[in-house]
Amino acid sequence: INEMAVIDRLPNQHEVKNKLIFDLLHGRIQDEEQILTQARFLGMDLTPPRAVVLIDASEYLFNARNGDGSQQPESSRVQRQAQFIISSIVSFFHLSSETICAYIGEGTVAVLKATNTKNLTPWASGDRAAEEINNSWANLEALKRAAAGLLARLRNDTQSSVSVAIGRYHPGLRGLAQSYRDARAALMLGRRLRGTNRIHCLDDMGVA
Repeated sequence: INEMAVIDRLPNQHEVKNKLIFDLLHGRIQDEEQILTQARFLGMDLTPPRAVVLIDASEYLFNARNGDGSQQPESSRVQRQAQFIISSIVSFFHLSSETICAYIGEGTVAVLKATNTKNLTPWASGDRAAEEINNSWANLEALKRAAAGLLARLRNDTQSSVSVAIGRYHPGLRGLAQSYRDARAALMLGRRLRGTNRIHCLDDMGVA
């Protein structure tokens, strides 16, 4: 019985993956090689350049009810609804797995979106954008177009207000924390100044 109780308390792979992404976004990196090894074990490839995309689905996650109108227990309901959103993201981007998406709390799902040529070509605008795809600003424009399509998809799937915030690509594993800070600031400012159902990015915030 004691052994079974210990096993039940061990974190499953899903929880370990979410914690790894949470730590990456908050800059909690001690040994980069160890992080890369752990990520590979979890099926997560962190070698391509990645930027952070935040999806604010708090209206959908916190206001959803059962068919009879009663609210489900918060923890189980939120986790189930968050998994539905992650599945929609995976389907939209045609991802091979859900490993680069995580629910990070406060109604927000984080996506570590690959920003290299292969992964952004569908949203590149003409030959010029394709040629400049290695430039961070060109990547950002393609990422915005991808985010706009994702926003439309999530609004349709959830029938709720959704906001999407984009962080610029910063190199290296530690760059994920910088990209997350960009996206987090854009989300906070954007919701306050421009409302929901929009794409928010710091380069569109102007004086704000």
